[in-house]
Amino acid sequence: SEVSTVTHVTPDLLSVGEGCFLADACLVGGCRVHHGHIVIGGNRIGDKTFIGNSAVLPGGNDVGNDALLGVLSAPKPGQTLPDNERWLGAPAFALPSTQKDLNFSDVQTYQPTRKARRSRAISDAIRILLPGVIATAALTLFITFLVFATGWWPMWVVVATVPLLTTVLAFATIASVALVKRLLIGTFEPTVQPLWCRYVWNNEIINGTYETISESTMPPMLGTPFASMCMRWMGCKIGKWVFLETPYLSEFDLVEIGDHAALNLGATIQTHLFEDRVMKADYLRIGAGCTVANLSVVLYGTHMQRGSSLGPLSLLMKGEMLPAGSSWSGIPSEAKDLPPARARPLTNIRFRQSGDAVRRWAAQYTRALAAFAAPSKEPGFQERIHSAEFRHDSCACASYATNSNEARGSLHGPRNFLHRCSAPTL
Repeated sequence: SEVSTVTHVTPDLLSVGEGCFLADACLVGGCRVHHGHIVIGGNRIGDKTFIGNSAVLPGGNDVGNDALLGVLSAPKPGQTLPDNERWLGAPAFALPSTQKDLNFSDVQTYQPTRKARRSRAISDAIRILLPGVIATAALTLFITFLVFATGWWPMWVVVATVPLLTTVLAFATIASVALVKRLLIGTFEPTVQPLWCRYVWNNEIINGTYETISESTMPPMLGTPFASMCMRWMGCKIGKWVFLETPYLSEFDLVEIGDHAALNLGATIQTHLFEDRVMKADYLRIGAGCTVANLSVVLYGTHMQRGSSLGPLSLLMKGEMLPAGSSWSGIPSEAKDLPPARARPLTNIRFRQSGDAVRRWAAQYTRALAAFAAPSKEPGFQERIHSAEFRHDSCACASYATNSNEARGSLHGPRNFLHRCSAPTL
């Protein structure tokens, strides 16, 4: 059986059959504390069963053979999932029969050869050791700098340069992960691969290195432009002014995020899934102005059109497309009607920047001056503006503007001044 980065298990109360797959961040068993009581129950998982990413299997629930509990799903308390069925949702419900990939033999999925086992053991060893090598190299550079810097500069200069040095080393470690990805995979493409193959093992080396190095280095950068910059190094296609507060991305070249999108804390951009021990990966597109709320999961093959949003703790199923300006939530996600006050037609979506106010003020002054300076077609206009009476009125208006608190510091002061000067004469 395969056990990934499971969030929680209760080993003494857990029985897992052969050929199972427990995916990232799933919770199996554990105790439940409620109204001053602690409830602890065992779990039995049958053969060739899949527990999906971030799924919850409470204590006391069992799963049959060749079954599936989908992403972000959880059965009802005490419910037993029968054999040969797929379940999804919270609470989970049975799905129709899904298509299985029969292009790969058992040797590539469930019964690998001894040579394949040895090759994978070497890959797993690299996956475990490589993050430590990168971290040790960064620490060595840091200590070496301090040793030499104390002999070159005063202590206050050395202390002042430490934050800059740690920042540079943080970016260097992320760049090293991007280099590892470039050497092992190159550019990710949509693919279908069995579990026991070199492509999947190399991908696991990249993910393991990224999760250990980048996800521990990037938290201070999340929510800043530096997070998007680092993910571009990894191969993601990210637009301008994107709010990125999550590091949970994989198969980076398959991710496309449009301008002004917002990915909130804990959101997962999942460009692959393992189905019957077959890895399937495809593009994932998030359009301009889209929002992915906290702890939501977006699966591969999806397209969020411009201005659409996915609510918190929601699942966007693979192959789905969210219409422009729509709002979806739930597991699986469903369309939600926006309140009239929040309705945002696509034509009204506008991204304001800090320079808009300055441009508006400049346009107001320009229009006021243009209206004042425009030649008048009124008979005798030129003669009157050159007359002594006009010059006398202009001087009076200038004196008024100098002494008036309304003209001084008011946004519309120049326009009012022009109006008062021009109205009596013209």
